[in-house]
Amino acid sequence: MLDAVTLERKGVPTAAIAVEKFAQTTGRGMAKVQGLPDYPIVTIPHDRGPLEDIRHNPQEIRRVAEIATNKVVLVLTSGVIEAASDHRLSEAKAQDQQPSPGR
Repeated sequence: MLDAVTLERKGVPTAAIAVEKFAQTTGRGMAKVQGLPDYPIVTIPHDRGPLEDIRHNPQEIRRVAEIATNKVVLVLTSGVIEAASDHRLSEAKAQDQQPSPGR
């Protein structure tokens, strides 16, 4: 988190990736302490054991990677804060699909 926030302050767009529990607790706290309480933290679902548990499951690795990739792209290209929220992710996608005025 600290590296991502430091880069963001230097003008380098970043999106930290964390498991949901870390993002909601330690990750959010670190962002607040660093002065960026709304810093985008992309979360990946993982509610059981260490991430090491999925290393022997290529389908699960692919699923988690696809979720993270889509959210990171959204954060970096649209400025959506907290892309971790699937609800906000869906809203942003819906807005992107609506024609803008003058089209």
